[in-house]
Amino acid sequence: MGWRVTLATVVRGARGVSRAGAKTGAEGLVGHVGVVRQELQPVGQVFVDGALWNARPCAFEEPGGFHAGDPVVVERVKGLTLSVRRAEEWELDL
Repeated sequence: MGWRVTLATVVRGARGVSRAGAKTGAEGLVGHVGVVRQELQPVGQVFVDGALWNARPCAFEEPGGFHAGDPVVVERVKGLTLSVRRAEEWELDL
């Protein structure tokens, strides 16, 4: 009888995990580090996880302050455009 209770608990717990779902696609890019490929004025392009994305600076960043080669971090995804901020030194070492 004891093993049935344990098995039922494991199955119930596994079902809850599968419902949570993994963040994939554009949603999964939040927090990832990328590199500016085309200056953001206000919209440009960044290379993140092997793909080129349209990007714009986050609301608190100055437009035009991002140049090709600058490291950035994805803060938000809206449609097919990423909002990015400057990467901090500690984020580049990860």
